[in-house]
Amino acid sequence: DASAKRARRVGLSDAHADRLAETITGPAARLGLILEPGLPARLLHEIGGDPVGLPLLQYALDQLWQRRSGDTLTHAALDAIGGVHGALARHADAVVDALAPDEQLAARRLLVRLVVFGADPASGSRRRLLASALRPDPPGPFDRAVAALVAARLLVRRSDGSDDQATLEVAHEALIRHWDRLWRWYEDARANLTRRAELDAIVDQAREHREQVTGNRLVHAEALALALAADLDPATRSFLHTSRVTTDRTRRTRLVFVTLAWAGMIVGISLVTYFALAARSQARRAHDSAAIATAAAEQDARPFIATALLTEVGDSDTATWRQTAYTAAQAAVPSALLELAAPPITSAATSPDGAELITGHEDGSLRVWPLATGDDA
Repeated sequence: DASAKRARRVGLSDAHADRLAETITGPAARLGLILEPGLPARLLHEIGGDPVGLPLLQYALDQLWQRRSGDTLTHAALDAIGGVHGALARHADAVVDALAPDEQLAARRLLVRLVVFGADPASGSRRRLLASALRPDPPGPFDRAVAALVAARLLVRRSDGSDDQATLEVAHEALIRHWDRLWRWYEDARANLTRRAELDAIVDQAREHREQVTGNRLVHAEALALALAADLDPATRSFLHTSRVTTDRTRRTRLVFVTLAWAGMIVGISLVTYFALAARSQARRAHDSAAIATAAAEQDARPFIATALLTEVGDSDTATWRQTAYTAAQAAVPSALLELAAPPITSAATSPDGAELITGHEDGSLRVWPLATGDDA
């Protein structure tokens, strides 16, 4: 009856060109439908040699059935849907236009990810991708758009029972090659799709080697992700975030080790310098003590020798030095020795036999003093 006819749709199987007419008329006859004269021939003519002709024919016949006049499929209905090639595009446009604005945006972003175009629409082909890799955050509009596209037979969702492994792909190559809106969407998104492909390659390589993205590759990947903005899926965003956290932690750890190494080096140099200065200071004090002791021993008998030795002492601000210098100053010191301040004495020593005193001066000169007289020789 009429209600049964309205409720039934007969699917078409792949067929050779010389059997396509039977593919059209056979199901119609089983449903008790009438095709206007010339309609089957027109359908076959419009399909021509299109390699995706059968899916186009399926959509066209479905649209003709929905627009039938009583029990008759008409030329007027075929004109209304834009012919065989227009039927699929009109169907896809109607499905998308019925979506809410946020769902339309989600559908657009999804569909351009599922196709690959070259220079023109005829070069298009399908891609099958994991639904989890396409699902944005928040997922609500995306999920509703997928449900509508699958129900309208524009998308195919395949699953082995696990949602994590479910895939999505465009239902027919015909949709790719004959839906102008999809081609325009792809052209608008081509730059982002190139960025997406580059980012996917970086992330996939890191995951394949079970490592994080690091160094300049991470900086580049983050720049690509920033350009993609809302088109970036949560899984990739999370992976890049983890890579950044790991990289920053590694850099901080390295910085701590470098800082500790430098601190250790500085402490080591400081200790070496300290001990070297301490040793020099100790040696100087020992030298000063010896010079003062010798000067004290000579201050009565040979005050001029005591005076010369006191000039070698680096630290003259001691009670022993002042006392020795005071005592030596009371004695008769040769006038020549008193003039030794110009140039100042920098060193003094006695000869091996003790008969002479040798003094060194700032101008590099040496003077020899007979200890018997103290006069300059």
